[in-house]
Amino acid sequence: MTDEMVQWPVLLVAGAALGAFYFGGLWLTVQTLLLVRKGRGWILLASFLVRAAVALGGIFVLMGGRWDRLLVCLVGFMAARQLIVRYLTLPEPSTGPPGREADEGPAVGGMDAPNAGATRPVGASGNKSAED
Repeated sequence: MTDEMVQWPVLLVAGAALGAFYFGGLWLTVQTLLLVRKGRGWILLASFLVRAAVALGGIFVLMGGRWDRLLVCLVGFMAARQLIVRYLTLPEPSTGPPGREADEGPAVGGMDAPNAGATRPVGASGNKSAED
């Protein structure tokens, strides 16, 4: 095992730390934007500039001019993104009525039944039109 391969786990963790800073900062920025009414554009711009400068500067220093080190840092960076997306995402709301899980399939009858909300043209007598 070479000295370079010993450094790879350190680069992976450092890339993950930069990714956590970048995407965690993005999450905090979005949460802040939901609370403020004025100056949203400036908050967004300042947040991006700080996050990008720290992430790009950190990756530039860590890579040391070598593409293989850059690749290891980026793998860690994107792994942090996957973890943050997984753990900071709100759960999907249930589409069914209370007490029924969304993956149980449609309920019999009601608005969950196939074509429940579909309307068809009817004639004056209440029967389907002749075009059907």
